[in-house]
Amino acid sequence: MKLTKRRLAHLIGLATAAGVGLCTGAPVMANTVLDEIVVTAQKREENIGEVPVALSVLSSDQIEASFSNGIEDLQALVPSVSFRTGNTTRNSALTVRGIGTISFSIGAEPSVSTVVDGVVLGRSGQAFGDLYDLERIEVLRGPQGTLFGKNASAGVVNIVTKRPSDEFEGYVDLSFFQDDEYRLKARVSGPLTDKVNASVTLMDAEFGGYIDNVFTNKTVNGYDKQGIRAMFDIAATDDTNILVIVEDYDADNDCCDDLVGRTTNASRPLDPSVFVSGSGLNVDQRRVDHDFETRTLDSTTAFSVQIEKTFGDYTLTSITARRQWDNTEFREGDFTSINGDLDVPVDFSDVGFQLHDVGPQEWSQLSQEIRLASPAGETFEWQIGGFYWDIDSDRNFTREASCQNTAANAQIVADANAADPTLGLTCLQNDIVSATAFFSTEFTNYAFFGQGTWSFAENLSLLFGLRYTRDELEFKHNRRNNDPFGRRGVGVRPAVSDADILGDPTANSNQEDTDFEGDTDETNVSGKIGLQWQVSDANMLYATLMASVGREYAVRHLRHRL
Repeated sequence: MKLTKRRLAHLIGLATAAGVGLCTGAPVMANTVLDEIVVTAQKREENIGEVPVALSVLSSDQIEASFSNGIEDLQALVPSVSFRTGNTTRNSALTVRGIGTISFSIGAEPSVSTVVDGVVLGRSGQAFGDLYDLERIEVLRGPQGTLFGKNASAGVVNIVTKRPSDEFEGYVDLSFFQDDEYRLKARVSGPLTDKVNASVTLMDAEFGGYIDNVFTNKTVNGYDKQGIRAMFDIAATDDTNILVIVEDYDADNDCCDDLVGRTTNASRPLDPSVFVSGSGLNVDQRRVDHDFETRTLDSTTAFSVQIEKTFGDYTLTSITARRQWDNTEFREGDFTSINGDLDVPVDFSDVGFQLHDVGPQEWSQLSQEIRLASPAGETFEWQIGGFYWDIDSDRNFTREASCQNTAANAQIVADANAADPTLGLTCLQNDIVSATAFFSTEFTNYAFFGQGTWSFAENLSLLFGLRYTRDELEFKHNRRNNDPFGRRGVGVRPAVSDADILGDPTANSNQEDTDFEGDTDETNVSGKIGLQWQVSDANMLYATLMASVGREYAVRHLRHRL
């Protein structure tokens, strides 16, 4: 069997250890001539067999042949990478070699960097849309901080889309599947003038779902999404090229309903055709009984400009990008249609409770990267650059839940009824209380980086890189109980003080002040050094050591408790 470089990309290994980040590699031997695959894993076009990085590549042919509906469907094709889809794209994440960041908090950043056409995404869930027209997906395993930098401590998923062609072409791809699922994708590409090539890609997809909700008599776990992406490839001068990308994407996904019910009993008479009495598991895993629909509303607008200018054999690259991402999640947390209807106390032994969540969020991202690259193929190759990244996030999260049968709530009810005997206040399953948390963060990142290769002997090269990073974080938080009497529910907790939220063990958790704000910043210097031995045109052995100097960077996770 012929060993192609595409297969070789799946075989090259790079082991990454924790702590300082020790990386080693092993050669893959082959005696056959390999087809050339060009990648941009190190931000310049290179033959994959000469790139000293643990790298896997999916080509456009592989992606199209997989009939994938999103990036999460490609994990079976990429070794050591998992695409974890949550019940909202905001909670979806990428992991490389089991390392990744999955967090409810907006104060946490991903450890796997997701890059689309040179633009770093603030959250990997932003890439969990449609695949549009992809040229390739490159997965770099292990720390990539000296070149990619932002959020690249565990790896990089580098997504490259197809550029406009210089000849007119187009296609319409309409696919139909069972359960009334369809996907439409159309693309037109070609020259507008002798200096401008352009392309427009449209997509529309809809799926009604495959889970029957017996409460609404509708199917769920489907999607409805539309998008448009326009690209303009402009040859401004003989030595200057400009790539402009405009994107708009909207999705309404009623995913992902949990197929797990609660224990059936007399106080909660669930439909026996839907749930198994006692075990709480759906009989055929295809029906739910939910009165609140789990869904995600997702909207993205994006604009980027990439300018490449050559000065002799040197290349200067600038990428400026602005992205807006609005994401709202609705979550059914009690998994039934009858919780919240009964006038019985909630004591958790045999009585359920209502639990519904709504969480809208807005992200606004601005990034600027500039790089200068030396000529390729020289004894000494290098790249230096600077990076600026700023993202503002505003979110609120509301939980509606049944009033909880506790001593504190009993006292609240007793005091209220004593003050007004006609009130008749209770604290039962059908008494719904709520709380809302409001929180915002602003991340600002500055970085300067450089990476190089020195071929000091035949087939032997010294690898080295250095990066200076400064991160600044500002945060605000406010939470309030929306019940006019201050009753508490399941997940609707009493207020806590600033000091308690910030980790002060001496704080009084009964204080009612939940307004706090603050800021933190860190600087870090990281570097790598290694050796590359090009055994032959098809085989390579390399080893690199990556280390961090100074304080380890860690972003404080903001705990927002309702």
